[in-house]
Amino acid sequence: LSTTTDNGTTALHFASVGDASVVLSYLTELSTLKEINQQNYYGETPLHWASFTSLAHVKILLKNGADPTIKDSKNNTPLHLAAQAGNSDVVRFLLEQKLVDANAENSCGDTALRVACEEKEL
Repeated sequence: LSTTTDNGTTALHFASVGDASVVLSYLTELSTLKEINQQNYYGETPLHWASFTSLAHVKILLKNGADPTIKDSKNNTPLHLAAQAGNSDVVRFLLEQKLVDANAENSCGDTALRVACEEKEL
């Protein structure tokens, strides 16, 4: 599980955007907390990747210790990325569970709300 691509991406990153929640669940159970929160070259964790596509995968990762406050190399949180992707289910869940700072700014000074408005996705 600790094997990475040239840019630091792990099997958990790929599983977090795949179709099989069972595979992600299995991999997270075998992983250490460090592996679950491992950042690739761009600072992205598996939770960043899951935030684009799947509420189910976000929940699996959080249940197994994923940290929703980790920022990528552009200071985006998973909330920023979910907003950018128009993934309203993930945005709503992260906010309702009070897992993230809704006012956190990325490197451009944008909050997740501003990102969503700029992308016109939500």
